[in-house]
Amino acid sequence: MSDDLSVEREGRVAVWTITRAHRHNSFGGTLLADILVAADTAATDPGIGAVVTRAEGPTWCVGGDAADLGAVAGISLDDCWAGTELGGDKGLEPVPADDLGAGRWALKLRELAKPLVAAVNGPVGGGGLGLAMLHDIRVASTSATFGAGFANLGLGPELGLSVTLPAVMKTSALEFLLGGEVLTAQRAADAGIVDRVVSPEDLDGAALATAQRLAARPIGAIESTTRLVRAPVDSILREALTAEWAAQRVLWESPDVTTAVNRLVARVKR
Repeated sequence: MSDDLSVEREGRVAVWTITRAHRHNSFGGTLLADILVAADTAATDPGIGAVVTRAEGPTWCVGGDAADLGAVAGISLDDCWAGTELGGDKGLEPVPADDLGAGRWALKLRELAKPLVAAVNGPVGGGGLGLAMLHDIRVASTSATFGAGFANLGLGPELGLSVTLPAVMKTSALEFLLGGEVLTAQRAADAGIVDRVVSPEDLDGAALATAQRLAARPIGAIESTTRLVRAPVDSILREALTAEWAAQRVLWESPDVTTAVNRLVARVKR
């Protein structure tokens, strides 16, 4: 499909593979746009009953690409998403500033009313955690880790994390988001973030088997049940995304964020 996402099919399951291992499978290139194209394709194909999202390399997804973040430090988020820095070919078609910003991307993905299964093979952080939590089921390798990372940069949660995390966590989502702790796969499972933990060699098979079991049902039942189960979160998701974007726009303008982003970029370059 592109250099950033490959799409294959295993029976009634679409398998999406993030192929940006050279950039820690970050949200760079055209990955965000590619995921939405793949979601639109899956939504209109009655032969697809579920999706598995996996990743090449040792990392599942770290969220924003450090190079992109460094390039937009000091630029308003509205301008980033209304232009081509983070919008356009990279994510969504550029639009004038609105109250959703990056949240529009999360809403578009969530419109795919078929079970989304994340096969998490390694570290997840930042926006990557947001992507994982937009999935319905998370199967993790024992080598996976889960961190938020936003507060380390002086930022708040995005992509709906303010509601998707509290909806599943058995421990404090606030402490997790602000505390900076990185959870092992088993601790993430104990906290409710992960549904099951398997060995690295069993990960792809376990995630695919889960998706195939769900995809075997009639498509009408799949789509209706998926929407109903998501409803408690999705009914407040737009409101949460709007609030997240409003907060992020203000936080992004802080000199503390610019300093933290520049430090991150310098560290990655070393």
